[in-house]
Amino acid sequence: MTLTVFLTLFLIFYSSAAIVDDLSCSSQGKYLYTATACSNTLPDEICESMYPETTQGSGFPFFGNSAPRPFLCYGATEESQELKKSAIKNCAKTCGFCCLTPEFDCKNSLFPRINCDLLTPEHCLSPIFHDYIAQDCPNYCGFCGQGPTTRMPTVIEDPLNPCWKPDTSVSCATWKEKGFCTSELYTKEQKKQYCSTTCRIC
Repeated sequence: MTLTVFLTLFLIFYSSAAIVDDLSCSSQGKYLYTATACSNTLPDEICESMYPETTQGSGFPFFGNSAPRPFLCYGATEESQELKKSAIKNCAKTCGFCCLTPEFDCKNSLFPRINCDLLTPEHCLSPIFHDYIAQDCPNYCGFCGQGPTTRMPTVIEDPLNPCWKPDTSVSCATWKEKGFCTSELYTKEQKKQYCSTTCRIC
């Protein structure tokens, strides 16, 4: 009798408080690169305090992992859609919602010249691939609305470091944020050729 009462109460509670995890920016139970490929608008520390781990020690969303998304990022009710909108706007990286930001939320070309499914995060940093990706596969690298490089950045001379050359790509700030300046995938000469000023390379 006690077991029956317990099971009945459990089923009533479960059916009225079921939480369905938000599966945005994931596939087969793991986060995609586009889940955390952006920066938070607010400082990371503030985002992590606003949207703490679902359970202590479970970690935050990251490319390739399956950490539970912080519950406060999405909630479980109709009203919590406002919470999700706020999370996307302010703390998209912490919540694993980068793919829902304007930079990632667009359609790829119907007839791309490159296979979007074969792109890697390193392609996003490559000046060689930038224009192709921006036109054909913009939602993978967060290039939505960018289009191809159409103008060179304004040259600003740094009187303290006259040996720096002007950047030759308008994407240097984005690439630096994604690790281009410190990546070992690119030579010092490549960094200097494209982003000398941004990467502070003479």
